[in-house]
Parts: sequence; C-alpha cells; structure tokens
Amino acid sequence: YQSTDDTLNDGNWHHLVITWDKPGSDWYQNIYIDGILDRGPSSDLSGYIGLDTFDWDMLLGARNLRGAVSTRYAGDLAEVALYQTKLSSTRIAAHYNAGMGT
Repeated sequence: YQSTDDTLNDGNWHHLVITWDKPGSDWYQNIYIDGILDRGPSSDLSGYIGLDTFDWDMLLGARNLRGAVSTRYAGDLAEVALYQTKLSSTRIAAHYNAGMGT
C-alpha cells in the first residue's frame, strides 16, 4: 500500500496507474499520475497483500484489507482497465498522451 502527496481533488480528471510486479519473492508497486511516475518502486508490501494468492474481491474505489472494506473513494472513476501484464512507463505515458488528444 502506497499513497501520494499529490493533490488529486483539484476539480480536474487525472490519469492514475498502479503497477504491481514480483521480480523475486517480494511485490513491488509503482504509482503514476498523469503519465509520470509519482511513487515507486515500493517493496514494503510483503505480508500486506498476496496478489499471487488473492482470495477476496478486488474493489475499485475502496480499500480491501483481507476482506475488511474501508477508506472509500469519494470521487468518480471512468475508463477503468486491468491488464494481465505490467505496463511499461513508456506505454503508461502513451496512454495518458492519447487521452489528452496529443
């Protein structure tokens, strides 16, 4: 679990991407905001979540810690996509730029 210091409640839509990777025995997470890496990689995820043995429902817009739902998001979500593989930073930037009309 990571957080960001960026303010996203400024009245504008933002492109948010979270990637997960397990190159060895630990999970790593990166957070991208508007096509740019904001936080990561963080490996402080061991024991917190097991994406390889995920046995509860995934929630978008709320935190699910071993089945306990909390920290509900009070905004809107649009154009949600899930991928089976980790997106590269180049592809994340391309997705963001495509949405900006550039």
